[in-house]
Amino acid sequence: MIAALKSCFTQQDVDFLLSFKRGEPDWRLAPEMRIQDLPAVQWKLRNIHQMPAIKRAESLDKLEKVLAEWRS
Repeated sequence: MIAALKSCFTQQDVDFLLSFKRGEPDWRLAPEMRIQDLPAVQWKLRNIHQMPAIKRAESLDKLEKVLAEWRS
């Protein structure tokens, strides 16, 4: 399943996911229109905004490393 996900991931997907994890989603890059209106997406974004800055930075760093491995 991970291999299938990796093979379908585009740079646009990576850019969107990183922008979301930063707490500043670039909705133009989202895979679906109006994704920002989904309750689960709003909930996750609210949780990201409530994270302490250090924890958010660590989480973003971890995601960047994983995505870099996927793209190599």
